[in-house]
Amino acid sequence: MKEEWLFPNVFVPVNVETTSALLAEIKRLIFVAGDMALNQQREWVGLTEDEQTRLFTDWDEDEGWGPFIEAIEAKLKEKNT
Repeated sequence: MKEEWLFPNVFVPVNVETTSALLAEIKRLIFVAGDMALNQQREWVGLTEDEQTRLFTDWDEDEGWGPFIEAIEAKLKEKNT
């Protein structure tokens, strides 16, 4: 039976059983880390009054609401991603 070094003065036999246990633990840890990442919510960041004013004053009313709304969406996306 082959043994591999893992930690100082600690040897674990490398066989099907220990390899399967190690893989199971790795999969469990990946699941736990992934679940933690999914459950972690970031705090929403809105627009400051200055940003709102700047977006409004940069808006050309003749172009309609579309570009104004797109500018707001782009700014919020920038701040929250």
